[in-house]
Amino acid sequence: GEQHKAVADEVQATKKARIDSTPIGTLCLSCRGLHNDYQLRHWLLYDNRTALGIEDWFREGKEGGAPASMLESAPLVSLYVSFSRKPYFLIESSSEEFKSKLIALFTPTAPEPFLFKEHQVSVVPSLPGVTVASQREKVQAVEDK
Repeated sequence: GEQHKAVADEVQATKKARIDSTPIGTLCLSCRGLHNDYQLRHWLLYDNRTALGIEDWFREGKEGGAPASMLESAPLVSLYVSFSRKPYFLIESSSEEFKSKLIALFTPTAPEPFLFKEHQVSVVPSLPGVTVASQREKVQAVEDK
């Protein structure tokens, strides 16, 4: 009885830990207020850098000079898929913490949706097989026409 329950609880805890430690793959971010990679990186991500824990991904701007910019070394790959009926961004990063925070901040099911320029920002895992690399070829093909 008691021992069986302890084993069952341990199995559940192990399963949950395994799910929690599963790496997050490509994420899909949609927001009608964003229209290119620059806006994604330098508006949305920069504005929310503290909440996302990515302050060190940016070079601060100079007062009256160049605005802040994302460092080349930032572990982020993004692609704007503009040809879709509802354009979206694909985001990949080696930082699991960043991806977890991105999902938490921009979850579409939040009681208070996150708005950017009056448009909801939503982040969900992308469909299986939908990656920056797989979509980049399609984007190039559309742009080359």
